[in-house]
Parts: sequence; structure tokens; C-alpha cells
Amino acid sequence: MSSDIPGQSTPTRNIPTPDPPTRDTGDMPAPRVASPADADGIVALRDDSARWMLSRGNTGQWQPGEITAADIADQAARGEWHVGEVDGEIVTAVRLIDTDPDFWGVDDRAGYVHGLMVDRRFAGHGWGEQLLAWCAPQARARGHDRLRLDCVAGNRRLREFYALQGFREVGESVLPAQFRHREVVAITLLELLLI
Repeated sequence: MSSDIPGQSTPTRNIPTPDPPTRDTGDMPAPRVASPADADGIVALRDDSARWMLSRGNTGQWQPGEITAADIADQAARGEWHVGEVDGEIVTAVRLIDTDPDFWGVDDRAGYVHGLMVDRRFAGHGWGEQLLAWCAPQARARGHDRLRLDCVAGNRRLREFYALQGFREVGESVLPAQFRHREVVAITLLELLLI
């Protein structure tokens, strides 16, 4: 037994990088590296996603207005955000980073996914699956042998979505204080080994 989370022991196994979905998924716009000028569009997509989550009773994940355009612009300036557009409007976004000490501790083997978003108008086309699958070779190209992400532990539907994409749950933690809205929130840590 081994674990990549300090103080936890979980079985390890290699999980192949998932193939793109086989159902008709439509054409997801090709991701491009975002620039600071894209910050307002990313914030708008995130706030819309947060409002949708809240409307479905998911109160622990994201809140509208909690991320500012200035925060996103700084992250975009570092090349962390990738976006896809339809008719000049940002409709997909994902943040890829090489370290995530707040959630995972220090580990340079992994690439980390945050802020995976698809405009709700394009829900059901498989773009979330495609965008997540797109992240794997990006992480591999940066020298990582695994891809990691987290989500609110109580969001079973999202955890199942990630499991269907080949991610395995490797632990739980508490959302770091600087990311909390009101209450202590348990998060699930998930990982995909890139082989």
C-alpha cells in the first residue's frame, strides 16, 4: 500500500489515460492559452457555472464573485488558463498548474486541474470529457506522470464523472481556509496516472 497523500495509505494501480468519448460529442473548440485580456470572460463563465451549481443545491463548491478578474489575469499571465471560444465568446476554460501545495503538498510529479468549465449552453455535448482528456497530454508534455484534481466530497455526481474519466479517489481533505466561503468543506482528492 502506498499513497501520494501524507499520512494516508491507498492502493496504487496504473490507470490508462482515457480515450476521448465515443458518443457523438460535437466539436469542442480547440483550447488556446488564455491571455490576461480573457480574464473577464473566464470570470463570467465561472460565475455562471457557480450560479448553476447553487441552483442545483451545491453550495460548497463555487460562489459567484469569489474570483476576481485581477486574480484570473495574473494566472493567465503565467500561462495557467486555457480557453475555447465560439463566435468570439469563451465557452470552455480550464486552469492547469504544475504545483498545488494548498491541496496536495509539494510534489513535482503531477499536473493539476482547476476551474474546469463548460458553458451550460453546450452541456451534454461531451465537452467536459474532451477538455479533461485534453489536459492529460498537456501534463505529460510538462514532464508529469499523473494528473490531479479535487472536488467537494459531497458532490457525488461530479465524483462519478471523474471516475468515468479514469480518475481514482486517493483521499479526502478539508478545503484550505483561504478558499472557504462559510463552513468547513470536505474535499475529495482524485488522480489519474498517465501511462
